[in-house]
Amino acid sequence: MHRVFIPVLFIIAGALSGIAQEPAPPTKVDRPVLNSYEPDAENPFGSLNPKARVETAQFEFMVGTFDCTDLIREPSSGKWYESKSVWTSKYILNGTAIQDSYWSPITVATSTRVFDQSKKKWVVTYLQTIPGIGSGVWEGEKEGKNMVMRQKRGENESRLTFSNITENSFDWIGENVGKNGTASGWKISCKRREK
Repeated sequence: MHRVFIPVLFIIAGALSGIAQEPAPPTKVDRPVLNSYEPDAENPFGSLNPKARVETAQFEFMVGTFDCTDLIREPSSGKWYESKSVWTSKYILNGTAIQDSYWSPITVATSTRVFDQSKKKWVVTYLQTIPGIGSGVWEGEKEGKNMVMRQKRGENESRLTFSNITENSFDWIGENVGKNGTASGWKISCKRREK
């Protein structure tokens, strides 16, 4: 019995001594300064990281705060209703992607916009407060002067297009494209808010 007991004690003692020799966890997390392109008090929208994919600059036009006028079509009547909204975008992920936030009386929404090098496309993940309506992932690219994002919906396609892009304004339209043609249900016209 002593022969078994003594080796077991040595094993336990060795294990405990190994635990005791482990370094203590750091009291402060030291991390490299990587976030120099993130939003801060001096630059609330962040800035484009020069090491970001070249395509990241394609969405630079929407960085900032924009006052917008929305036209939303009521599906049953086909009548268009006007609403005001605010669309704000900033750089995230150390200046390599863009996140936007949208506020209106109808919904609050957010999107992350990341250029996927392997797909050679933008991947846009969109979430909003109206459950089950419109949230999802769109993919797209620059087509001529427009930025066009698409999402398959069965045999149809949801198409979101940024057009009439200038330094201080842009238009946006959400459309459903199907066998019977193209129907729009949401149009937005935005102007950059003066500082």
